[in-house]
Amino acid sequence: MMCTFIWRNRKLTGIHKQLSLAKKKLENSSLSRLTRRRMLSIMAEETRKDMRSRFREATSICTAIDESDGRKLLRARCDTPNKPYQYDCVMGLVLKRKTPNIAKEVMQDHAQSAHESLKAFHHRFFTTGPKRLDWGKRKPLKPRDQARSSQPVAAGSSARAAIATSDGRKRKDVPEQKLDLEGMQDYRRKVRVMASDGGPSERRALFVSAASDEFPNVQMVIKDMMHCIRIATQKPLHLVGACEDVFTEIINKKHALLPDIMNSHKWQTILEAAQEEVLRIPALDHRGTLKQVLKHLAFAKQRMDSCADPLAKVCMMLMPIGVMLSLISSDERNAPDQRSRAIALLSKFKPKFMHAMGVSADWGLISEYFLRRFDDGSHDISNSVDEEEEFITLFDNVFVKGGVFHKISASDCVDAGTTAEFMTERVRKQCQKKCVFRCGDKQQVVWGAIGEAELKELAVETRVAAEATVARIRADMAGARRNFQCFSLKRIGIVFGADKTKGQTMKGHLVDAIKKLAAQFQLDRRLLQIEYNDAIPVMLKHYQRMDPGAQKPYSTSFRNLTVWEHLLDARYVDRNFPERIGPFIVLPELIRIWISICDGESTVERDFSHVRNFVRAAKISNDSYMEAVVILKLSGPKEPHEMAVKSAGGEYVATQFTLRCAAQWRLLYGARCGIGRDRPRPKQCSPRASSFANVKRSVIEAARRVTRKLRDRVHSGGNVRAESRQTRFGVPESFFCGLGFERKEQTSVWNNRLQRFSALSRTKKSQNQLIGRFGRGAFPRAKLLRGCSKETPFPVMRVIAFEPTTTSCVSDESYKDMGLELEGGRHRCRRASLFVVDSLECFHGPCPTMELVICILYVVARGIPVTTVKYVDEKKGNVQKLHPRSFVKHNVGTDKAVEWSFDQQFKQQFPDIVDAVHHCTEAANSKWKVVKPVKGSRSVGTPAVSANSDRESRSLANDGKQQPKTRGPQKQKLYVETLSQLWGMLQQLRSTINSEAAAVIWMDGRVVM
Repeated sequence: MMCTFIWRNRKLTGIHKQLSLAKKKLENSSLSRLTRRRMLSIMAEETRKDMRSRFREATSICTAIDESDGRKLLRARCDTPNKPYQYDCVMGLVLKRKTPNIAKEVMQDHAQSAHESLKAFHHRFFTTGPKRLDWGKRKPLKPRDQARSSQPVAAGSSARAAIATSDGRKRKDVPEQKLDLEGMQDYRRKVRVMASDGGPSERRALFVSAASDEFPNVQMVIKDMMHCIRIATQKPLHLVGACEDVFTEIINKKHALLPDIMNSHKWQTILEAAQEEVLRIPALDHRGTLKQVLKHLAFAKQRMDSCADPLAKVCMMLMPIGVMLSLISSDERNAPDQRSRAIALLSKFKPKFMHAMGVSADWGLISEYFLRRFDDGSHDISNSVDEEEEFITLFDNVFVKGGVFHKISASDCVDAGTTAEFMTERVRKQCQKKCVFRCGDKQQVVWGAIGEAELKELAVETRVAAEATVARIRADMAGARRNFQCFSLKRIGIVFGADKTKGQTMKGHLVDAIKKLAAQFQLDRRLLQIEYNDAIPVMLKHYQRMDPGAQKPYSTSFRNLTVWEHLLDARYVDRNFPERIGPFIVLPELIRIWISICDGESTVERDFSHVRNFVRAAKISNDSYMEAVVILKLSGPKEPHEMAVKSAGGEYVATQFTLRCAAQWRLLYGARCGIGRDRPRPKQCSPRASSFANVKRSVIEAARRVTRKLRDRVHSGGNVRAESRQTRFGVPESFFCGLGFERKEQTSVWNNRLQRFSALSRTKKSQNQLIGRFGRGAFPRAKLLRGCSKETPFPVMRVIAFEPTTTSCVSDESYKDMGLELEGGRHRCRRASLFVVDSLECFHGPCPTMELVICILYVVARGIPVTTVKYVDEKKGNVQKLHPRSFVKHNVGTDKAVEWSFDQQFKQQFPDIVDAVHHCTEAANSKWKVVKPVKGSRSVGTPAVSANSDRESRSLANDGKQQPKTRGPQKQKLYVETLSQLWGMLQQLRSTINSEAAAVIWMDGRVVM
């Protein structure tokens, strides 16, 4: 029987193998690979025609671009004349321009190359006409190789006449492809809004394209708020004390807890078995702990919202994780380093660490709740202010005021039946008693009640991180995004509410927002304000008459656009505005701009997931073929009835799209294309019952209850009762609130990383406010990486100084015409932003003349970049066009503490040099000083200089005595007696920034790394 079983399995294996080979060779298909690629190319081109026709009918277009795995995807959204008033499509893939070598690719400006790639894409997109796809033959094939195939390529115009069919008939001449220049210019004029990823390089590239002449009417640039919220909510928490340790030990480091569990099937099995054992223990079964086995702990470390759920699950199963680490550390079969890591991690399970883990879990779940508001392909930008205020209110009450540590009771809210509990409280219940785990021959004590000192430190760390997060959220939401609050029906309801004072204030904010939108998009502000005031009462009544289930009163998830888009219907306007003399003119134009905005950009992220799946499944390397697949999948027909419909007689009838594709096929290849059978739709799986989702809902409900409780307490009489109300930690609720005079900059938690994060938040806020106020005029102008040095105080070259013996072939009048100013005299480099010399050898030769020493003194002190006259003459005096590698950049010498003292005879012989040093000491933030010399002794740090030895000129002599070593930056004391001695000092103080710890090679007066 065993032999028969084996034989049958072998036979079955052979059958399966034959079937798989048949599928690979396409023996069961009547369409060859070339035929299917031709059909795909034709259908993609017909889809592009539909896009171009939509763009011609539109009045406003928004483009969103994102990059992943070296590919850029361009998605567009525009308005339509009729319902549904919106059209979305994927225009294609923006291909990167290939450079001949890696050196040129590194040196090129990313923003400019991205802009050129975008221009090339639009030229390719608006190139109309049929394109024939044929087999490309690189060399003549032998008779025995005729059956072999090659890759399909597009036949050129010269090759089309020579192509003939198998029976000798010549094919029809295909019209040449032409660029629809009028359609492309019309498309560029209609682009009003552009969106991009939240990365700085993509934002810079987007501003370069938006400020160019190709898109003259772009007035608004938005970014992906999902990326901004991830950064704003993730970074501050990972920069403070105990929460940083939690992130490092549980998620971030190489052998952290969650990655080891996710990547090890053995650890997963041990953890599941430990959960089952813990669930059988009645003493550990109390409210808020583990109720069933949790298996899914996979996550992506780079995404905050992906780490939130696994971290919260860890907080739910502290005892099973402790058992698992104890087993791993006690098993001698494991590697010693693995056992030691398990013991080290288990030893960190102290009270402060565990409560910080609970706070981090609550932080992640509440942030994820806010993040999912923007994880929508059709997110309504008018709800941004309401969602921002809701999130800031929750964060302020839960983390700034310490609500995460408060006691939540059923009496805090009317819906007392709903579960409301923070993860911090669940952790406290599991860790309130100490526990001993056996780790091999050692015993480890973990958990226990947290002390007041540690609880106070954790509250301060959480409060400082929450304040930094709130500041960044406000900075990212500032600007034009806030101006769309004028369309929020929730805020309009406040205007017509019972509270007249609050309504008048809100109406002022809404009118101010509509004025800013009119100024930004260059609309008639006076007429727009009149039409807006006439429309809001009717829009509010329409909103109140809607079905309560679809209305969701005062909910930020309601799409206000579903109400405002009725103003685009002329019959609706005539029926609901009988007293108006004329139609709405400016307000519908603004509504159409609002319709076309791609907010959230999550749709582009999902488009990239399709692209990656295509690449993995088909291993596609052909860019044109890949673009055709993407266009047809994401923008082409999605249902079978869009290709063919079933008639009353049971036959399939082709749609207009299919007939156009068949006509193109006959034009290009002279054959008919049939319609295949309709494939059965795959069965949809029923959704699984959620288990962990209830825990997430309980955290959000707990945050809402704490917010309501603190808000009601403020309205009812302040914080008088807060002193007497005790928390479960044994301290009053006021224990977690900061003092009235407390500032986060003065706390022990504030560090350099949080300081840089807050400084960037202030910069983002000012930039967004300027763009929201002035529109296109406030776009940051891209500073090309030419003719500028960010490390020096002079970012733009305006004042130029030449070496005393250097002459340029460019006239002085030419420099003045270019807006440049030439400096002369002995102190010519005092105001100069660029110093031009004949050769860079003057910095390494013997002691030069007094005038050149003065110039080099200013170069060293002020960090002035230096170039040669050869490169200036090549650019005809326009130093803004110089390549970055044509400069020698210097560090600012006055940042170092130096005390200068001069000999009396030197002062009388070279008074101009002494004056130059005094001028350098008067500069801003200068650490140079001029002091009187001490008689009879030489100062510390005085270099002994020899004009004939370069090594001696760079060494410091201290009369043969070795100076004691001191910590921190040392103060140099330089005593000058002769000009050659000063020259040696300047050579020592001079510091270039062309490279770090690398020799500088000079070739033809140019720095070569």
